[in-house]
Amino acid sequence: MFLKKMTIVCAVLMIISSCTDDVLTINSASKRINYPGIRTVEPFIKFTIQFKAKTSFTIHQVKLNDTEEIKNFKFYNIEKNVLINSGTEVGKGSYIISFKTMDIKKIDTLDEVFIYAESNNKTLKQKVLIVKNEPLKKR
Repeated sequence: MFLKKMTIVCAVLMIISSCTDDVLTINSASKRINYPGIRTVEPFIKFTIQFKAKTSFTIHQVKLNDTEEIKNFKFYNIEKNVLINSGTEVGKGSYIISFKTMDIKKIDTLDEVFIYAESNNKTLKQKVLIVKNEPLKKR
C-alpha cells in the first residue's frame, strides 16, 4: 500500500515539475542517503536528476533550494555513457545530473533543485522537486 502511494506521489511530482518549455523534460528526481561500505567514511545524501533534452543546450549552474550553488555536480550523457563538463554545449538526448551533500540531517526537508541552462541564446531556469527514496542499506 505504501509503495502504491509513493508511486502516485512520485508521478504527481514529476508531472508538476516537468518543464513547460520544449528544451528539458524531467523524468525523475530523487535523493537518498548513501551509507558507504567503509565505516570510516561519512554517510551522505545523493541527489539524482534524470531528464531529456529536445534541443542543444548548455548547463551553467545548479543550485539547491535556489540558495546553495552546487559546484561539484556530475553531468552524464546516458546514451553515450560519458561524463560531460559543465559549460559544454550538448545536443538532444538523455542526461543525468548528480551531486552529494554531507548533511544527512536534512534528508526529510523538501528540496528543490534549480538548473540554469542556455538554449538558443535564451537562459532557462528549470525548477525540479526532489522526492526522497529510502536508503539501500543501513550500517
